[in-house]
Amino acid sequence: MILDRVFLVLLFLLGLAGFVPSGSVVSAQEGHYWTEFYGTRSTILNGIVIGSVDDLAAVYYNPARLGLIDNPGVILSGKVYEWSLLEIEAALGEGLDLSASKFGGVPSLAAGTFRLPFLPRHHFGYAFLTRYRQSTDLFARDLRNGDILDAFPGIETIDEKIFLATEIKEEWFGVSWSYPLSEMVSIGFTGFYADRSKKNSFDLRFTALSQGGQVAQLLRNRAIGYSANGLLGKFGFAADLFPVTLGVTVTTPKWNFGGKGHLVYEEIFNGWDLDDDGVDEDRFETSLQKDLPSKHRWPWSVGVGAGVTHNKHLLHFSAEWFGPVSGYTLLESEEFIGQTSGDTLSFRIVDDLKSVLNFGLGYEYLFSGRYSVHTSFATDRSAVRGDVNGWVTDSGEISNSTLRKDFFHFGGGASLTFDAVEFTLGATYTTAAQRFERPLDP
Repeated sequence: MILDRVFLVLLFLLGLAGFVPSGSVVSAQEGHYWTEFYGTRSTILNGIVIGSVDDLAAVYYNPARLGLIDNPGVILSGKVYEWSLLEIEAALGEGLDLSASKFGGVPSLAAGTFRLPFLPRHHFGYAFLTRYRQSTDLFARDLRNGDILDAFPGIETIDEKIFLATEIKEEWFGVSWSYPLSEMVSIGFTGFYADRSKKNSFDLRFTALSQGGQVAQLLRNRAIGYSANGLLGKFGFAADLFPVTLGVTVTTPKWNFGGKGHLVYEEIFNGWDLDDDGVDEDRFETSLQKDLPSKHRWPWSVGVGAGVTHNKHLLHFSAEWFGPVSGYTLLESEEFIGQTSGDTLSFRIVDDLKSVLNFGLGYEYLFSGRYSVHTSFATDRSAVRGDVNGWVTDSGEISNSTLRKDFFHFGGGASLTFDAVEFTLGATYTTAAQRFERPLDP
């Protein structure tokens, strides 16, 4: 039946929260916490700097380090370029692959420090950073002839179009305070405001023309999105016990204070004989809903890190545990009645995340007081728990996070430091692979 083929494509192409197939280089995914990196050397080191960060990325990684950095600078901003590749092997059958790639600049970090004259021993900082970002568009079209519809004798002209899009963006703005308890020990705190938005959509259009001039059409359009605002905080402790530096951080859950979402649902077809009784079952069902309440949760996390210096060698280590997020509903639509079927329909986005432990190692070699090279490795384990349902399925319960595979990050580069400026050139590479079985062969 032609609907089997249509739904095969829908089920396999993409769950709009971002399925990642074999061999992909990917941008940030939900259910992962160590995907974005900030700062100069901190980026090349894949963020393995909880105990050893030495620039204004400390506002994010460990605010207590601000009290121990001699000259953190006035402002730091970085330009980062990213190439992302999304590949789906054998998406529509053997030898029929889909892919999408993108190259361009992405925001990294803008940060600075300030002092208050009446608090001379206190250190303050601020930062604007992009905590999550992803933008993926896939389009497939197939125009061909074939005998697919049982209701139409002979060969039909078939036109299929599928467009899938997802966009995730979460911006954090943080203000930090740090106070050195001594020359070697400091404490600190950063309060973050988080502004999050996510949009998913897919549009399927299928048209078949029989030899006798009969036309069958299927239109399926889904769009769902939400925004959520919240506050969270990060507490930090830092110690400089040369040749060893240490750091500990505790990040709070997110307190939501605002959010709303929307839903677009369309299921329209004509000229279909679904039960082969000789009668077309035309359908028209549509709903548009706005200003639906939404929220987004963030787990407790505890991080530890260390930096060890020996002659011209510097070794970085960090680990961070993220707690579970019990199953909850981010967004739920109002129930609505299908105009022709009379069915009661509703949709909700859910999240259910397990606890994960990430760790990483970084290494620096200092050729001189100005020139150094770096390399690093870090894990980024998926917190997604259990099976997931993508937005392209007919399930009324849709998973906010879809990728169940772990990411692995590799980094390398070099830094050249002058009296008032530092140049850093390097690259990071992230890879993940996940296999999806086609429920039917096309």
